[in-house]
Amino acid sequence: MPDMADTTITIPVRFDSTGRARNLKVVLRFLLTHLRFPILLGEEGPRPLAPEFLPEFLGRVGYLFTQTHAPYFHKTRCLNRLARAAKTPYLLSHDTDVLAPPQQYARAHGVLAQGADMAFPYDGQCLEVDDVGITRIWTQASLGHLSADTCAVRSARVFGGCVLMRRQAFFEAGMENEHFRAWGLEDDERVARFANLGLRVERVSGPLYHLEHPRPPDQIGQDNPHYQANDQEYRKVAGMAADELKAYIATWPWRNEPQP
Repeated sequence: MPDMADTTITIPVRFDSTGRARNLKVVLRFLLTHLRFPILLGEEGPRPLAPEFLPEFLGRVGYLFTQTHAPYFHKTRCLNRLARAAKTPYLLSHDTDVLAPPQQYARAHGVLAQGADMAFPYDGQCLEVDDVGITRIWTQASLGHLSADTCAVRSARVFGGCVLMRRQAFFEAGMENEHFRAWGLEDDERVARFANLGLRVERVSGPLYHLEHPRPPDQIGQDNPHYQANDQEYRKVAGMAADELKAYIATWPWRNEPQP
């Protein structure tokens, strides 16, 4: 089991379906079984639901709740609050519905230790896991039954799901861009921003597994009412040279918020 106490896993969540709660349980059990990482769970919503949905895990992970009545999940803001609360030199930003084999997390951690600023514990391929496969992960705490032969290809080139970063580089690069609302392109923007700033971004070989779940409207591509604004923000950042981007980042107010 990789021992990486220098890395905090930050998991943002808004419970929008029972499938979300189920998948988060599967993810937490898997990560706690295979990785010696401290885990920090951040929930946004009208009232805290993690104590109801995840009572068996809250004694083993850190938990932050932020009350909001916004109709959308402000994932980037939630991740920034978690990053401020984390004290380790490395962060592993992790969604509620993805997993990679333990050795891939370990290899990505090694890439950071060798000087990278961002490292993905997968090569870009994302495979979809159905309900039967998810049940087997829960009962066996293993991904050994999964492969490209047993899972549909969800995407051949993604930047979302989970990523390791040097915490200092993350803060210097502006943290998460809170101009992004709900879901869509925030992961691509982060990679483009790191690259445009001259930071080192790496991947390791192997797939990422996505656990299927129902999707509310703010998560479905261009049906997300914030999609156009998110797309404009992504294109704006991706097209900036380093000096221009640094000046833009300096205007982001959330960078000056105090740590908890």
